[in-house]
Amino acid sequence: MSVLIWAMVGIAFWHFAVLVPDRFAGGIIGAFLAAAGGGLVSGFLLPVPGVPGDNPPGVGEALWAIPGAIVALVVSYAYGARAHGRAGYSPARRGRRT
Repeated sequence: MSVLIWAMVGIAFWHFAVLVPDRFAGGIIGAFLAAAGGGLVSGFLLPVPGVPGDNPPGVGEALWAIPGAIVALVVSYAYGARAHGRAGYSPARRGRRT
């Protein structure tokens, strides 16, 4: 049950990706995978590595997924923005070939 909560927290933070320009590595799908994966990884690793056996899971399980989802989104955005900058990407030229 905790794994489901970690994934849902990551997906919840992914919804905030629409508030920033689309510079994520892999676009909006890349942002989705980064947020869900980051939530799963940090939920698994924090505070003690492993899946907790508490049933039902507490609020702590949801809180441990937040830092991973945010860090994964920031890393994906930074990498994507850097890649777009190197490629000469310009929103004004979107769709036109030069």
